[in-house]
Amino acid sequence: MRQGEIDAGRGPAGALTTEEREELGRLRRENRTLRMERDILKKSDGLLREGECVRFAFIAAEKAALPVRLLDAGVIRPVAPHVY
Repeated sequence: MRQGEIDAGRGPAGALTTEEREELGRLRRENRTLRMERDILKKSDGLLREGECVRFAFIAAEKAALPVRLLDAGVIRPVAPHVY
């Protein structure tokens, strides 16, 4: 069955259109990113209270296993005092 036929609605039941395939891929990537961010937060429990040296040590220790862009994307960045 050609993808064009599926996109036109003439495919078998359960066959994904091109748009559905793209959305599924996007959602899987987003899910993977969210899981990594959750894992970072679990590992860094209490880290925000420890100070900058501890945060940088955590990033150095975890950068081999986790993308640094996630580590530095605000996931473990402290909240400014004026926000409280």
